[in-house]
Amino acid sequence: MLLPRSIVMDTLKDYSGKPYFDKNDVREYTGVALLPDTLEEMRPDILYVCGLSEAMKRNDEGAGFHYACMRDCLWSEAEEGDQMQGLVVINENRSFKWLFGLIQKRFQDVDTWVENMQLALLEGGGYQELLDLSEPILGNPAYILDASYSLLAYTKNIVSNERVVTSLLKHGRHTDETMKLFQNTHRFKLYENTEGIIISEPGIISNFEVVSQWCKYAGIPILHAVMICDHYPRTSALTDLFSIFMRYITIHTNAQQKELGSQPQIYSTLFMDILYGSLAKGEVIMDRAKVTNVDYSGNFDVYRVVFNDNSIVLVRRVVSEISELIPKSKIVAKDYEITVLNTYDSSDICEGSDSNIKRLYPLLEKYDAIVGVSSGFSKLAEMKNAAAQASAAYGIGQDLYNLGNYWGFEPGLWANMSWTRNPRIFNFDEDVYIHYIFSVAHEKAFDTCRNSLYSNALSVLIDHDKNRGSNLVQILYAYLVSDQRTTLAGKLLNMHRNNVVYHIKKIEELLCIDLEDYRVRLKIMFAFYFFELSAAKKKKLDP
Repeated sequence: MLLPRSIVMDTLKDYSGKPYFDKNDVREYTGVALLPDTLEEMRPDILYVCGLSEAMKRNDEGAGFHYACMRDCLWSEAEEGDQMQGLVVINENRSFKWLFGLIQKRFQDVDTWVENMQLALLEGGGYQELLDLSEPILGNPAYILDASYSLLAYTKNIVSNERVVTSLLKHGRHTDETMKLFQNTHRFKLYENTEGIIISEPGIISNFEVVSQWCKYAGIPILHAVMICDHYPRTSALTDLFSIFMRYITIHTNAQQKELGSQPQIYSTLFMDILYGSLAKGEVIMDRAKVTNVDYSGNFDVYRVVFNDNSIVLVRRVVSEISELIPKSKIVAKDYEITVLNTYDSSDICEGSDSNIKRLYPLLEKYDAIVGVSSGFSKLAEMKNAAAQASAAYGIGQDLYNLGNYWGFEPGLWANMSWTRNPRIFNFDEDVYIHYIFSVAHEKAFDTCRNSLYSNALSVLIDHDKNRGSNLVQILYAYLVSDQRTTLAGKLLNMHRNNVVYHIKKIEELLCIDLEDYRVRLKIMFAFYFFELSAAKKKKLDP
């Protein structure tokens, strides 16, 4: 067992003394020993106990060793020189035997603790047993939670009176109120961006320093261990002891995931290879789907969930809650994008998807999230394309929603239009399909739509309205989306149908077009979509 120097110094903290260590020397010791007779018998990983005069003399013979010394000579200027490097000097009227025994006991206590944790794991012990063994060493309340913040184990004989901890023990998981505290203090962003030990200063959540660390498996957060320093204040030694504890928590976590076959990870790996890798061959995907117990054929669609503010979200908690709401679905997360594969018993995918969305909607509001919904599909090999559709749905859909009432309808009329979008749910087929086609055109070197005949015709109409103060653009838009039903168009425009007919004839004369030709109507409607998308992209770049 390697014992960090900080733990030795903590052992000696109650005895007056002074350390002379290089701050860059973060040495760990394998043991403690009395000073041997010769320099050749010494090792740099051993802490030697002796008198100050002996240590100074041995440092003259060769540097690089560490000593715990009893002061047996008077103070001298030499104490500030190289002779004092690597020493901690104890100003106590005690024997070498006492000092050796004090340090040796600390070594033995930590070594026994580590040995017991190793034996516990070998005998099938779990998180609670590791915490039980660690209570006397850590001395502070500690808790282990899964990635959704459900309680797995806690120090039963050392309990904190903090409000958050009391709530955790009562409910068995952090409540929404506590999660809100984490959101407001940007804890989730800290957890996502930090590897290893995290030290949190006293604040809104706790009145004491908190030491924590996440365990990850295959890069995915699995478990969170937390220690609240309300019984003993945090020191470097206590942090190092927590780090030793976490080594064995991590060993158990990794072993547990492997033993379970890591079922979620098996399909996650398949999905990640499909979505973000190069796996595309249907026969290979089919073979791997059999191994992971995923249906290759069926009635599927894909959701992609993203958040307006990533800093307030714990993605694994959201994944857990989605799993509870739609348990038949399979979910993976990469960064802050959650991909959901939904499987439906019926071929009526739209009906099944509507039911899922109704269950998910409160969660979307809770986490300020939006979701893109793909077209339905029947083969797992089509999942990557469906995921791209879902991403396009929420990307373009939100841009169009933020664009709002671009054509200037009266607010009341605009709000009542059947095609007004939901701010959190965007469907590829219903909301963005045509806009997506133009979006692809936008990405080409030559924008094929900008100077087309019908885009130019719409520009003429827009300029005409600006110059005359008319609303022919609105009338044409309402007429087209009403499928030439002048009565319905009149209701949308708050206008008599005869006035609609009159203005449509005027538009045909102005633009030299025949709106009885369905191809003309389609191309004019495309021009409307093109203008909307262009305006939405411009607003996004220059709000």
